Amino acid sequence: MAEAHDGRKQTRAKLEALKPLKELKKEAQAAFNRYIRLRDRRAGHGCICCGAPLEWESSMPGGTKRDQFRAGMVARWGEAVVADLEGPHPTPHLKHDDYRQIRDTYKLKARALEKEAANDSTPFKQIA
Repeated sequence: MAEAHDGRKQTRAKLEALKPLKELKKEAQAAFNRYIRLRDRRAGHGCICCGAPLEWESSMPGGTKRDQFRAGMVARWGEAVVADLEGPHPTPHLKHDDYRQIRDTYKLKARALEKEAANDSTPFKQIA
């Protein structure tokens, strides 16, 4: 039984090592997006553009326009933060391990938020 478990672990490790950069980038982005959704839901935030309550279980974006999104970001985080995010920035040349680290970091952060919510009597703020 232990040998079968070790064999599965080795197979998983080999498959992880063979993942193309594109797939790792997609996984890192998905983990980051999930964390941001959980963080914003926990804080009671609504739509970044209009503030309306969101369907949190949906992963479909609301069809926002760039100027609406930017205005919502400025309202929530401030002009200085948004200007800093907008750049200019040098193009990062991330490698496989960089994307794995990003993915794993945000998976852990998301799990921590979920555990925190599970321990609270009111796990997520409801948006009126």
